[in-house]
Amino acid sequence: MTSPAQPPRPTRKQFLKAAGLLCAGIALPRFASGEPASPSLRAASRAAARTTANSRIRLAAIGTGGKGGRNLTDFLKNFRNIECVGVADPKAEARAKGGRIAKLPDDAVHSDFRDMLEKGGIDAVCVATPDHWHVPATLACIRRGIAVYVEKPLCRTLAEGRLLADTAAALDAKVLVGSQQRSMYPAILKAVRAVRSGRVGELRTIRVLLHKGNPGVPFTVEPVPPTIDYPLWLGPAPDKPYSARRVGGTFRQISDYSEGSISDWGAHHLDIVQMVLGMDRGGPSEVEGTGLFPAEGLYDVPYQYDARLYYPSRKVTVVVTTDPKDFPEVRGAKGLTNGIRFEGSEGFIFCDRVKTIASSPSMLDAGDFEGKAINRAAHLKNFMDMITQGAAPCAPTETGHRSATLCHLVYTAVRLRAHLKWDPVMERFEGANAGLANRALAIPRKEEWYHI
Repeated sequence: MTSPAQPPRPTRKQFLKAAGLLCAGIALPRFASGEPASPSLRAASRAAARTTANSRIRLAAIGTGGKGGRNLTDFLKNFRNIECVGVADPKAEARAKGGRIAKLPDDAVHSDFRDMLEKGGIDAVCVATPDHWHVPATLACIRRGIAVYVEKPLCRTLAEGRLLADTAAALDAKVLVGSQQRSMYPAILKAVRAVRSGRVGELRTIRVLLHKGNPGVPFTVEPVPPTIDYPLWLGPAPDKPYSARRVGGTFRQISDYSEGSISDWGAHHLDIVQMVLGMDRGGPSEVEGTGLFPAEGLYDVPYQYDARLYYPSRKVTVVVTTDPKDFPEVRGAKGLTNGIRFEGSEGFIFCDRVKTIASSPSMLDAGDFEGKAINRAAHLKNFMDMITQGAAPCAPTETGHRSATLCHLVYTAVRLRAHLKWDPVMERFEGANAGLANRALAIPRKEEWYHI
């Protein structure tokens, strides 16, 4: 008896569209399916490549609050050939801070970054906005041929991450993701080298410890103050009533904009997991998780969780947790405790940003990391070398998207309290609960913000 013909497997683009991941407000560019980018877009993208090592680099900043202000300070402090030509932030206090750091005239300090981009005369931009703005702002820049340093996590949603990765590749854009642990922290780099060289033997388990979140706060609708362009702050995210907690540093506790500590410190540590496993363009095949969510109030991301990512091709399980019970290295520590523990057949190596601990001292060969301090300029230098020398990014867009995908997978599994199968090639869930899980990835976005 002849078996019935099987329908052809849909392409990743067809699947994303059918699952609603694209129709939730994001459409892939025509060149994401193989069609070439327009000559004008390619020409604009190549314009920045003509900058030489001795050129004056005209830098602008989108988002100049906490991290954005620190980045701007570090750029100006460490690179003499940088000239800041503009800053933009919808919050008056933040943009005033950026203006002071760069000593800018009033007409170079903007509420709306679109006004700044339209003025032109920009070679590079540092994007340090809340997470939900990373992709739209970066897209607006690279389509104008501007090099971009964008903070992690690269994206809030799977679909927008894929959109940015494909667009950057098609335009040959210069984009560096702010995954600074790949360059700035000797304690982490020493551990990465030791694990990859087999010092723990056969790697079996990687444990990632992240800090707990906030179990919730009451939500009170407040009048929008005149010091913020609130519709602009919301941008691609759904319209919601104003609250000072929504637009403050606690935005990470709200799922419209972030995935809590999973995509905060998790974006850093899971990026190192991918780096160690040699999976910068791949990912796990399964994920499961469980956690606790606020019962009511403004915050809605998990404040406590335990998840597992399975990499059968590497025979490695990655545990992502807020429970420090398996991390004796941080017991008794104060403040935000986090880190990565690599466990193998011959022992373990633990690292965070300031220390590396091994079950046997012989596992660690400090080598060229001996005595090295944290180098805050290392990641920024890679970005500068990309612009002036054509250097390769140590954290390219595709890598940033793949690392952010791990955050999405953990968040989805924890939210659904499910064991899910993942296809890292097609970038979709398969098998039991796949429909529900794929719909959970389809975070609503406003399409117009992806076409600035």
